[in-house]
Amino acid sequence: MGIISAIFPSHLWLRLCQAGIALALINLLIHLFLPSEGTIAPVLEQDHREQISTQQIAQWFGGSTAMPELRLHGMIVSGQGGAALLSINQQAVRAYRPGQELAPGVLLDSLQREHIVITVDAVPQQIATERKGPAVIAGIQQGAQP
Repeated sequence: MGIISAIFPSHLWLRLCQAGIALALINLLIHLFLPSEGTIAPVLEQDHREQISTQQIAQWFGGSTAMPELRLHGMIVSGQGGAALLSINQQAVRAYRPGQELAPGVLLDSLQREHIVITVDAVPQQIATERKGPAVIAGIQQGAQP
């Protein structure tokens, strides 16, 4: 008999091995089934909504983005700014500035003297204005008088 078997009888070794295996199984089950407090699901750092095109999603399902009925009633062009008076789908006339969303996926991009530019799912389109001549507003002089 060795020194270890003299100190620990064989039935004690058996009990120690069983306890070790039981602790190892309990530890394994805890790590498998209980969520870890330090680990969270990955989160995107940026907002990617602007990169998602509804046109592409609609094409995946065999459709396309519906273009709203736009009617240009007038506009004021001032450098990069200004406003356009638009009615959308026969609703009341409202003023829109460049950068505003007219309908889902439709954005008023810019105002020019001859046309307005809208983007439908990031694809620019021009809508020409009717030109009937310069607007004359009573009380505003149209040039310097000598």
